[in-house]
Amino acid sequence: MMKLSSFFIALMAIFLMSKAASLDNSVHEYYISESKLTFLQAWTECKIMNKSLINLQDQTSYDSLVQHLKSGQYLNTNTYWLGGVKTTNGAWLWMDTQEYITYSKWATNEPNSTFAADFCLLLGRDYGNIDPYEWEAKECTEMQYYICQ
Repeated sequence: MMKLSSFFIALMAIFLMSKAASLDNSVHEYYISESKLTFLQAWTECKIMNKSLINLQDQTSYDSLVQHLKSGQYLNTNTYWLGGVKTTNGAWLWMDTQEYITYSKWATNEPNSTFAADFCLLLGRDYGNIDPYEWEAKECTEMQYYICQ
């Protein structure tokens, strides 16, 4: 009887820990980088942490991130890679899910990616007149901070 009881307690502990982990994921745990990388390097770093470059698929997820950035020690002059990329046909999609981007917060005159280079999605101010939390299209080879979720 004692062995069965110990097994049941261990099983319950594992179940509760897995529930806690799933709850943690639902409260938008972010990793905000302190160093700059290219888009591909940032994507790889997020994967190493079992995370993804953040996808902002609706107003709620956007508001949650902006609130987090405003409440932390993050400069609103920093720019951050998000998980979006431009396809060869000119459409934008989330790299991890391969879903087209249907929600956006593009800055005025963005996306400005008419050149042949690869472009990726950036959150932040790169020009003096852009809101620090709007989106821009940038060459994927540029070095930027990044946000994983």
